[in-house]
Amino acid sequence: MATINPSENGLRAAMLDTDQQKKFPVPPTFGSKLEEREYLKFRLAQAFRIFGHLGYNEGVAGHITVRDPVKPDCFWVNPFVRLLQQSSARPSDLLLVEYVLFVLVLSLLLNHSSHEGKILEESGPRRLLNTAAYMIHSSLHSARPDVLCAAHTHSMHGKAFSSLGIELDMLTQDTCAFYNDHVLYNQFRGVVLDAEEGKHIAAALGTKKAAILQNHGLLVATNSIEATVFFFIALERACQVQLLADAAAAGFGRRPVQISPEDALNTYKTVGSLQAGWFQGLPEFQLLEAREGCTVYLLILIVQFLNQIKHVQEASKISSIMRTIALSLAGAGYVTANLYERNFAYDSPFVDHPQLAHDTNILHERGLRRRQSVDASQFRDDHYVTFYGGDFSNSPFVWGGGVNFTHSVASGDPFDTSILLWTRAVPIAAADGSLPDQSVPACVAFRIGETADLTKKVIDSGEAFTSYDVDWTVKVEAVGLKPDTKYFYQFTDCVTKSTSPVGTTRTIPSAETAAHSVNGGKPLVLAVFSCSQYQAGWFNAYGFAAHNTSAEIFIHLGDYVADQSWKAGTADSNDTTVGCSFSASGACFTDRKLAAVRAYHEWMPIRQVDPQDKLRIWRNFQIGKLLDLTMLDTRQYDRDVTDLYYNTEVDDHSQQIVFTQLNESGAFDLDAWDGYRAHRARVLNYLYENRIDNTVILSGDSHANWVSDLAHPNDTKTYDPVSGTGAIGVEFAGTAVTSGSSFGSGISPQAADVISRTLTAVNADLQWSEGSYRGFFTLSIDTEHLNATYYAMRNVSFANLDGFASAQFSVKPGQNKLTRPVAGGQVNAGVLKSQVVLGL
Repeated sequence: MATINPSENGLRAAMLDTDQQKKFPVPPTFGSKLEEREYLKFRLAQAFRIFGHLGYNEGVAGHITVRDPVKPDCFWVNPFVRLLQQSSARPSDLLLVEYVLFVLVLSLLLNHSSHEGKILEESGPRRLLNTAAYMIHSSLHSARPDVLCAAHTHSMHGKAFSSLGIELDMLTQDTCAFYNDHVLYNQFRGVVLDAEEGKHIAAALGTKKAAILQNHGLLVATNSIEATVFFFIALERACQVQLLADAAAAGFGRRPVQISPEDALNTYKTVGSLQAGWFQGLPEFQLLEAREGCTVYLLILIVQFLNQIKHVQEASKISSIMRTIALSLAGAGYVTANLYERNFAYDSPFVDHPQLAHDTNILHERGLRRRQSVDASQFRDDHYVTFYGGDFSNSPFVWGGGVNFTHSVASGDPFDTSILLWTRAVPIAAADGSLPDQSVPACVAFRIGETADLTKKVIDSGEAFTSYDVDWTVKVEAVGLKPDTKYFYQFTDCVTKSTSPVGTTRTIPSAETAAHSVNGGKPLVLAVFSCSQYQAGWFNAYGFAAHNTSAEIFIHLGDYVADQSWKAGTADSNDTTVGCSFSASGACFTDRKLAAVRAYHEWMPIRQVDPQDKLRIWRNFQIGKLLDLTMLDTRQYDRDVTDLYYNTEVDDHSQQIVFTQLNESGAFDLDAWDGYRAHRARVLNYLYENRIDNTVILSGDSHANWVSDLAHPNDTKTYDPVSGTGAIGVEFAGTAVTSGSSFGSGISPQAADVISRTLTAVNADLQWSEGSYRGFFTLSIDTEHLNATYYAMRNVSFANLDGFASAQFSVKPGQNKLTRPVAGGQVNAGVLKSQVVLGL
């Protein structure tokens, strides 16, 4: 059969008059190859979502490729994952593959050639290439320079029809789109893992646009993504129609009626051309955009409009700005609703609470109602990213007046392959002081890589919305990272391109990493803080730790931002008439508590551990085989339930500090471990009875420093304070970043030491006490030692980095006690149980 050269005249002839022909849409043009690349990647991600919606998937089988306009010898393809099933497929998932022919010695011996696809740096994080995808598409793109996009999947009816080993009959008008423009490849040799098989398929396809791969599936290749998507859907439906028609006709003992070659050819000229495929493919993308709540097709109209501006110099300037805005909104490949969902702050954490919930669909609809209910002329302020003259009914207003990253950046809750990134992007007020309407979100992009130059190798990137609903906070998850690796990250205003400071972060090792391999074999250093009261002074401890220690992981034990305005659990703060009126707003304690929990999750780069348990923050991090870090919560659960006398003996001086809170007067602090003797006893008994070694407890909240062997309080029968024999672990308790000392706010070192001498004397297991300085401590951990260094800040009344190491302690594996002599026999502040104190 002769090959038909598609005629565009047939499609135009289907229009009623020349005015219609003048309005016929045309594919977009671009100002640069890089701009075209971003558009094609975005469109390709949409194609995957269309195929996924139609069910064109079979496990990880199926692939669509697009030739890269920047590097024509490369193509973009989905990674070897079930991307066709993912409704959130995005451009940053795609792989950029270079196809290079090479010959192996073994290949020469076997008299066949092979291909190897090189995955380039521009690729997404999941860098696993489907061999079959490479073998088929590399051969096809090599043989067909005219092909921009090719698609192959194992769709249901295509598979069924391919088993018949025949070409399509021209049974319907729609089937005529493939008249003399499809082939049957009748050689099935299993999964296409060989370059020669790929070459055979490409050769069989020739110059046609479609192939039925016998016993395999369908293949379509054209000069646009839209045409490839449309003709693949049309080919699948043609197979379905013929299967139905043949089955129905067989029931009557006859064959379906076929269209004559002449009529099929004429019909083909109208519906089978590449332009017709592009035009008919547009509705598939428009339907996708309508489902997802985003009008990406308008990007085409924007670019067309920009290219039609008559004044070249002005057009060039405006075009650059508008294209940047348009492509920045599209670049991450997320639909609008997902731009809200990408920000974990909207999940914080009451997704089904009637007052505290953030329903992202409602937020999106709120923006749409604002868009649809106001005249766009009201928003001619340049601060709003709107494109006047186009139908943006499915696109919300986006703040474009710039943002301030008021609280810099932060990261937290690292896993081995992901981490949470956080910032706050507050809109910059207009000249008249006005801020965005509450229905207008700001768009913030992020990127993360292994070098500080984030214009080069970016591992993960994306965009997210933030709004007044979450106090303009942004919390996103960076994925596809390598375990136990340092990274750099940054946030960017999607519109103005202003940037945040560059932050550093790191992943933790995988759970199976050998202890000696954690952190590349170097000691892992943690910095431990607690109790940061804003009114009490400057948070100098954070700066000192960042500038003067090698700590890479900061652990905050609690009271991240402490406030003295009211105290939970007091008689006048509960849900009583007095308690509710205690608040200026009249809100009861429970309401204030829930609001505080929500704000905590919005402002902290931590994960919501259990969606079914709104208050849970206790969780565990397994740092290779070196360390299990268990984060506890002593605030949200059973805070009002105490049992003083279960398995305890009351004694004026029988309490251990912090884990078993000491109170010299004999009175009990029900807000600390004094009031939870039963709980404490159960923990200690469990450790002793199961002989669990290498336990270290990190404590805070007392606003003073304490270091102890871990043992039953004042049990001198089985525990020896001098040698440490009989201990089951070690406790390091740290002072506050700023909150006033439990010894007395502003107490001098000399006065604090008087108290510390008494406490170390009457508590057998307390080995060091210091109550004057504000500060923190670090832990340096490897397979041979755990070393703790306490740091004291000399003055927190102004910003400074004036501090010193007040004491150092060591613990050896399996010893379950502080190494003797404790602190090497001397400290620079505070009081050791029986050693010399050096004053600085």
